[in-house]
Amino acid sequence: MVKRFDFLVIGSGIAGMSFALKVAGKGSVALICKSTQEDANTYFAQGGIASVTNLKVDNFDKHIEDTMIAGDWLSDRAAVEKVICNAPSQIEELIKWGVNFDKKEDGTFDLHKEGGHSEFRILHHADNTGAEIQTSLIEAVNNHPNITVFKNFYAGGMGTVRGYESSSLGPVERDWEGDREYLGGAKRVVGNIELQFPMPGMGGDRTLRWFTFLDGGNVFSDEDQFDFGDLRYSAGFGVSWVSPLGPLKLSYGIPLNAKDGDRKEAFQFQLGTGF
Repeated sequence: MVKRFDFLVIGSGIAGMSFALKVAGKGSVALICKSTQEDANTYFAQGGIASVTNLKVDNFDKHIEDTMIAGDWLSDRAAVEKVICNAPSQIEELIKWGVNFDKKEDGTFDLHKEGGHSEFRILHHADNTGAEIQTSLIEAVNNHPNITVFKNFYAGGMGTVRGYESSSLGPVERDWEGDREYLGGAKRVVGNIELQFPMPGMGGDRTLRWFTFLDGGNVFSDEDQFDFGDLRYSAGFGVSWVSPLGPLKLSYGIPLNAKDGDRKEAFQFQLGTGF
């Protein structure tokens, strides 16, 4: 089945979704995600957005000068001027699409001041500005009648079915050289059982534990009929540590019913939240 659109947007981060919303009034838009709409770097940005909003103490010239100094005068001045002078209008668009930046009791923005800036000009939403922008734009995109979102799911690796290479399960096709290309799918079935135990000799320390696991799952296309026989299973053990840099997991997985062509990977690790 062939689907036709006026605009094709690849990527569901702030750039892709904001462009989709801007052109949706001029025609139909197809927005293609690599997996889910939340799976974008925008979601994990914790800082804020710099923009001149308090004209009583700040102005574009100050912001441009700060940026040039921070870039050791290597930045393209024309590009810097364009971005900074257009920032306030882009902030207004984000607010129009539902983004909530923190404000003071008097209704003005709760601006922060970060390294390299001579004035308070950082707009933020608590300490998860990226997540606020991402979820707000997702809602605006999903509610727009002219935007159609295409999402694919992947499986294999930490967080899904350990013992198989990351994102290697599900529908595949061959490229012109005969290599397998993993396409993802519209449906994903994944189940995990994990039993955690205290690490011997560590006393009451709960930051370091070892675990055993049983994983199962796979990815299916729209045309595929679900069949339990297509699920892949794995079992194994590993170590989890709540490190200063974030949660760390190291696992050793053994595929229990791998089929011809499946890509296996015994040792796998993950730092923080997978994305």
